[in-house]
Amino acid sequence: MKKFGLSLTSLGLASLISLVGCDDSGNEFVDNKFTPSQVIVASAGPNSMGVVTQFDSRELTGDSNFNPMVNGSLVINGGDDLFGVTSSISMAYTSPGITVATNVFNRSLNFNLSIDSKNVVAGLAGPTGIENVDSRGMVLVGESTSRTVFGIGQRARGTDGTPAPAVFQTAAFAASAVPLGIAYDNSNDRLYVSLNDGTIAVFDTFFASGPSGASPTSILTIQIGGNAAVNITFLKLNGDSLFLADAGVQNVADGAIAVINGITAKAGATGTVSTNARISGTNSRLVDPTGIAFANNNNLFVSDVGANRVFNFGQSLANGGGNVGPLQQRTVSMPTGFASRIGGPKFTTDNNDLDSAVGDFTVIFTNNASGTGRTLGQVDGGLANIGGITFTIDSDLGGPMNVENCVVDNLGNVFVTADDGSNTTGTGGLLSLGVPFNGRMSAINPNNTGTDWDSVITGGNTQFKNPKGFDVCRDRGVIIIVENDQSSPAADAPQIIVYGFNASGNVTEFGRTTNLGLAGRRPWDCDYNKRDDRLYVACTDGTLIVYDNFLTTKLGGTSSAAPERVITPSDGLLPISVNLHGVIYNDATDQLILSDVGSAAVDDDGQIFVVNNAKFANGLTKVSTRIRGANSMLGNPVDIVNNGDTLFVAEKANGGGRILRFDNIFGRGDTMTASPDAMITTTAPESVSIAPGLTLAPAPMNQPQ
Repeated sequence: MKKFGLSLTSLGLASLISLVGCDDSGNEFVDNKFTPSQVIVASAGPNSMGVVTQFDSRELTGDSNFNPMVNGSLVINGGDDLFGVTSSISMAYTSPGITVATNVFNRSLNFNLSIDSKNVVAGLAGPTGIENVDSRGMVLVGESTSRTVFGIGQRARGTDGTPAPAVFQTAAFAASAVPLGIAYDNSNDRLYVSLNDGTIAVFDTFFASGPSGASPTSILTIQIGGNAAVNITFLKLNGDSLFLADAGVQNVADGAIAVINGITAKAGATGTVSTNARISGTNSRLVDPTGIAFANNNNLFVSDVGANRVFNFGQSLANGGGNVGPLQQRTVSMPTGFASRIGGPKFTTDNNDLDSAVGDFTVIFTNNASGTGRTLGQVDGGLANIGGITFTIDSDLGGPMNVENCVVDNLGNVFVTADDGSNTTGTGGLLSLGVPFNGRMSAINPNNTGTDWDSVITGGNTQFKNPKGFDVCRDRGVIIIVENDQSSPAADAPQIIVYGFNASGNVTEFGRTTNLGLAGRRPWDCDYNKRDDRLYVACTDGTLIVYDNFLTTKLGGTSSAAPERVITPSDGLLPISVNLHGVIYNDATDQLILSDVGSAAVDDDGQIFVVNNAKFANGLTKVSTRIRGANSMLGNPVDIVNNGDTLFVAEKANGGGRILRFDNIFGRGDTMTASPDAMITTTAPESVSIAPGLTLAPAPMNQPQ
């Protein structure tokens, strides 16, 4: 039988079914009774090719559809980004690769390069199964042509027209053995790969031993109900149990869902392994099952490309299985990729919005070293040095560049804005350094960031010349950047620019706001409050401008809407701000923290302000806290970040540069004598960020050859 020009043999299933592996975050296995959960399924049907449908798993109803160009397997990472296989089996898809769609559980927009990315990976001719490994900042993808598993950086996007290289590729499996399902055991560093001959390949100490060129340490021959498995298309781990889907013979109603309990003890040696329970037979209605997801107190959901159905088997497998029918079903045309999420998003706050203090964290800061070196430094909460890494970004942006601001997201990716330092010429950009922390398989290239891990937004379509501060809004799926451009041609005036979290290359923005309330006003930093959809922007004329309903009403092309309010810090009588640079909004206390560099040429006139009742502040506003004076070490406090009521400051000028820490920032009052509670010297730091529970990896780990 032929569909879309390919024979649906086992190899055809590898191209079409391309099944999803497990998510090592464990979201799908939280025992969260009666919590609404969302199921998401991709389709390869003739009238719904590439469409993803999201629905409520309780009733299998409540559709929300969009087209991210995914017609194969898919997986959702811890930030709700969808990584999906795009196959070349349809004329609509000219080249195979990985599509990355942003904020998949909270959107209805179709694929959009201002939000998403089409990540074509070199050598990825026939992608099959896909697995997410957040702890390593990677996705693992089966490849049918080379019969290998590719390791791909989650932030890798390549460059315009140039595919991203894979981080690594395993050794090829035996002739005619096609990898289909993939599941990774993060606790034991063990990889399971199902093959189209009914076996499962096991890789022990997969990352620790070096995955490049790795071969299986054991091969398991699977028996389901006393019969040999035929074509295991899908794998999913739940604790120490490995769930699998066997499609059997193509288009014959012989599909099965089964589970192997105690897989850790059974996977160590080559041999036959029998499943502990199965669902199969005529009552099950299984034909060619393609995926498994768990939702609503671990109810078992199954997608079946041969039956054109999604089934809910409830607790049937846990209760012994057998020839049992589904509790619910719904029609989906050729469902391929399948996943679910229980409750809300994994990340409800961003690292740059830590209203309440976290105990396990490090402080990341950037320097523009002499020559071409750029540094990510790292200290602990007491400002003790931990170590850092040096990299350059010049080749990424077409010339000598300076890092301007940095933010670390919840998964450990570091985002930086950069420009040529002239404020008038050249093209700036926003770069993403994929997880330069423990777990990255190779160090950042000392000559430039690596396209196997990293990505950049830059070019003439981007409006970037001198991008400065920005806010990574992970659960909104956007990055909000302020553009300080001082050359001010009509198309590139100072403005606020918004991109989707996964945009890359020379692409136009998702939206931008050009009205800053006053001609000649220039922004330097911003902070977005998601609860009220409000954006606070610090400007170099000493004002803080405020946009209400920012993402709701001021996006969609170019907005000329003016800010609703303009706040000017005062002592109760007169303005006291000169040149605002850093801004933090604390949602828990409704307070703003602002930094003021004064004159950039003076190294002792910096200030820190706290403004109370920020939601209603307008016009000349008396500050509740004002830190300044010689003891404060404040000269050019160019950036700030807080961990609860502890403030960290990147002081660029005083003493040649320092990282300062001020405790109890909200309760200090107006003082000329306050000293930092801790400080270290570092050359002219440009920015500072918080990284909860993360440590930079200063050296390569199992560098692929």
